[in-house]
Amino acid sequence: MDKAAEHEPDHQMGASTRLNRADLLIALGRPAEALQVLDAESVRAAGDTRTGIEICHANLLLLRPRVAKDACERAVGSNPKFWSTNLWLASARAQLGDIEGARTFAGSGRSDVAWTDDRSATPTVAAP
Repeated sequence: MDKAAEHEPDHQMGASTRLNRADLLIALGRPAEALQVLDAESVRAAGDTRTGIEICHANLLLLRPRVAKDACERAVGSNPKFWSTNLWLASARAQLGDIEGARTFAGSGRSDVAWTDDRSATPTVAAP
């Protein structure tokens, strides 16, 4: 895939190919490699919401909550409608000890999510 991205004349297409590769690497459990792909000039030049989402997700998986939080906040600022980014931002904030900030983003658009102050507890969804 790297060679395909390098040979595509339109840098946006190269960025799209690289973003797809990064997404695949994250799914395969290789977030550090995904970040290397996301560091490509064509991806940085595109600078879209999806880039921020992938950077957020990869850093969260690498246990870098501060970097993940910053990337997630930029992505949510660009487009707050992606539920996964809100959830990852909540996770990063919780890992940094900002439980109230985590609650704000974890329940975005969801009134049926119950939270507790017990950090070992898992959020539960109320029955309909």
